[in-house]
Amino acid sequence: YDMGLGSEAAGKIADIIKRNHSLRELSLGGNYFFSEGVIKIFEALSVNKFLQKLSLHNLQLCYFNDGAIGEIKSHLNANKTLTKLTFNAQYA
Repeated sequence: YDMGLGSEAAGKIADIIKRNHSLRELSLGGNYFFSEGVIKIFEALSVNKFLQKLSLHNLQLCYFNDGAIGEIKSHLNANKTLTKLTFNAQYA
């Protein structure tokens, strides 16, 4: 949480999420993933079948247009194991 990570780190975390079969909970709030990094995380969720809880609260400098929101929704719909999601972003 709040490790000062950026969108490049989000891509690397997304790769881990795609391949990991034991991770059940993950908290990544307070970081600077920007919208492209957040989309990479959600894209990984469409592949991951094990993660149950994901917290992406207080993400900094994120804003999403309608296309990005539709993409996030599509990735969430593909995931059947996530039971709890905390997600909010701040842009200022």
